[in-house]
Amino acid sequence: MVFSFAWGDQSPEVVKQGSPLTYAPVPNADLFQQRLEHNADLAARGLLNQTAILSDNPHGASVLGNASDAKNLRSAAIRPPTTVRPPVRNPIPISSCDQNGPQITRPGTYVLTADLTADFTCLKLSSVQNVTLDCGGHKIQTLHDPSIVAELSSHVTIEHCDTDFPGPFPSIDVNGVDYLSCVDNRTSGITVFDSHDGRIAGNTIEGGEYVQSYSSRMQIVDNHIAVHDPTQAVYGAIYSSFGNNNTFSHNQIDGGWSGDPSAEEDSGAADDGVLLFYENGDAITDNQIARCYDTGVETVGAIRDLTIANNQISHTSIGVGEWYNTSWDHVTLSNNQVSDAYIFFQGDYDQRPVYGPLPKIVYFSHVTFDGNTFSSPREFAPGIPGYSVEIYLPPTFHASGWPSRSVVQDNVFINNHFDTSVAGPDLIPSRAFQDGGGNVWGPMTNGWPNGQTPALSSVPLEPESASYQQIQRLRARRVTP
Repeated sequence: MVFSFAWGDQSPEVVKQGSPLTYAPVPNADLFQQRLEHNADLAARGLLNQTAILSDNPHGASVLGNASDAKNLRSAAIRPPTTVRPPVRNPIPISSCDQNGPQITRPGTYVLTADLTADFTCLKLSSVQNVTLDCGGHKIQTLHDPSIVAELSSHVTIEHCDTDFPGPFPSIDVNGVDYLSCVDNRTSGITVFDSHDGRIAGNTIEGGEYVQSYSSRMQIVDNHIAVHDPTQAVYGAIYSSFGNNNTFSHNQIDGGWSGDPSAEEDSGAADDGVLLFYENGDAITDNQIARCYDTGVETVGAIRDLTIANNQISHTSIGVGEWYNTSWDHVTLSNNQVSDAYIFFQGDYDQRPVYGPLPKIVYFSHVTFDGNTFSSPREFAPGIPGYSVEIYLPPTFHASGWPSRSVVQDNVFINNHFDTSVAGPDLIPSRAFQDGGGNVWGPMTNGWPNGQTPALSSVPLEPESASYQQIQRLRARRVTP
């Protein structure tokens, strides 16, 4: 996973290195300026909620690095209009692409009546409201651009479309659309930027990925994503960045990895199943994630108020992990089942400025591991077993340029069952973790590299401490075996 950020006048551009395609889920400055002007018009009509989507780090540092970046990149959500114009009573047929100008220009239901082919984008929705595009299962194939583009609009439904754009690249591209419903489509990929209160559901994505950025309150549910691109790796079957309060639930993800560690980057498989990048308030629940050569669920950068629960993760290198520019605050991992992997959870701090803003303070605080299982662990090599949990965090290690402050405290393990054939949790600093009871795992190992023994803290907890209260809440709803 290699990203570089090129900051422009209005928006960052994300470039995937080593790819023939410069892939920018963030639109150019002109489109971003149009979005701002569109929001200004809505505000003048009383339809704009000025609450910013990108909130600052709860401890004072903007996740975008500085106040000017945050100001330029803030988004706003559109409230439903007081009066919604009814759709056109009779469906409006579409039998050709937009070569003679946009066909979807007013509220209504538009129905595709034939398969369509074009060199460039076939259908474009721009500055419209209360529109449904129903392709009726017809196919739209384009050679050089996404098949369907929707921008600067609200209350838009795209359904029953079969779209194809060569490679693992998005054939449905959405920029600045609030109250989006993208359902029951078959596509090579979907991208969503600066869009809020939408639902991406029941889609089949073959070859590519679902990517969203600067978006909030999105529901990505019940999708089937099968990744395979023989020309390059796909970084996350689901990848979401710089947003909040998003839900990723009941998705089936097949990353396409053969299981051969030597194949990895060249295999055309997904690096991760779900990849979060500087997000807050998200939930990753009830997903089936398999055959990702790196991690089932990975996060990058500052993450807070995250729930990872009831997921089944198999045939990966790591179940759940975070290391690049790590900062976790109030994260819960509960009832996840990981199997056929080397490691259940790996958490380190690895500073990588190229991936985004560096945290001024590193947090690994109020993280709960509750009721997770790790079974059928893989061996790194014959006779060299994997392990259950490895967490190495500051202030144990320091290097030039690393944050001078870290808050690593009030983390709890309770009712977890890790295969006893591999080592139990390796935790540094061990004083930041508490044994809440009911855990089954192998023997604890010595820490690396300073040789300390990272046994769970045996210091008695004061009744008013956060860890004590957290354990009591967990025990109240679970019978400890």
